[in-house]
Amino acid sequence: MVSEPARRLHPIDAPGTGERTWAVWPWLSTLPGRGLAGLVGVTSAVAVAAHPDDEVLGAGGLISVLAASRARLRLVAVTDGERSHQGHASPAALARRRTAETAAALRALGAGAAEVVRLRLPDSGLATREDELTAALAPLVAGFDLCLAPWEHDLHPDHEAAGRAARRAASGPVYCYPVWMWHWAFPADPRVPWGGAARPAPAPRGQQEARGDPLLRQPGARPGPRPRPGAVPRHDRPFHPAGGGAVPVTLDPGYFRDQYAACADPWGLAERWYEARKYAVTTALLPRQRYGTAFEPGCSIGVLTAVPRRSF
Repeated sequence: MVSEPARRLHPIDAPGTGERTWAVWPWLSTLPGRGLAGLVGVTSAVAVAAHPDDEVLGAGGLISVLAASRARLRLVAVTDGERSHQGHASPAALARRRTAETAAALRALGAGAAEVVRLRLPDSGLATREDELTAALAPLVAGFDLCLAPWEHDLHPDHEAAGRAARRAASGPVYCYPVWMWHWAFPADPRVPWGGAARPAPAPRGQQEARGDPLLRQPGARPGPRPRPGAVPRHDRPFHPAGGGAVPVTLDPGYFRDQYAACADPWGLAERWYEARKYAVTTALLPRQRYGTAFEPGCSIGVLTAVPRRSF
């Protein structure tokens, strides 16, 4: 009997490249010095996101820098991301949760005053509505100094359609931010136009400091140079300083209120396998079978407290 060959996984579904692998790639540390010529004199920017949080994952550092410089910011959320976690919640609940998360993330980046426009096109359905999207984006991106959009070769159909539509609609500079590329690609991957990559410089001293992941200026450039021998790796992702250690982050007072207003279990503590496994390992480490009292700080909806309750 000949078994049917296993279907090849889509790059997004396959095991990906870990953050540590990217963090120690020396070539990335050369990008900040190259800067973004298009940021000189920028007083306004519009970010196009196929789904809520795409702009934060792909260009959160740059959005923070622009907000700190008091630039006018607009976010165009093409969909509400209602199909991102099918089977975990209804599309309407997911849409509410993801839009609330976007608002909280923008506040954390210092961009809480950014204008947010929601087009509410169908999640996972942009590839067939690209012309409609282009027409909708044209008046929304007009008049801005800079347009940020998903990379056109991110291997996610919605990201690619949103990126193409933004490029067709914009009349000024367009910088493309990758999201899924960090998962399916690898350092010096020839499928990525590294030669066209740039990275924003940090905010001036005294302003909120943050750096975004590299942006790709109009796809099509050739791969960049090989890492320099002896280059010192530098890990300067947002909230992860090069010297290591914790970074104090103050959330807006309304952050958790918004999270629980949008969803009864915002972090999926009662349904995720990862959480169930973590609870099992945690309780297995307890040295005694029974305890008179228990205190769980930051318990959210109290799932971990409920797990060993029968033993108290």
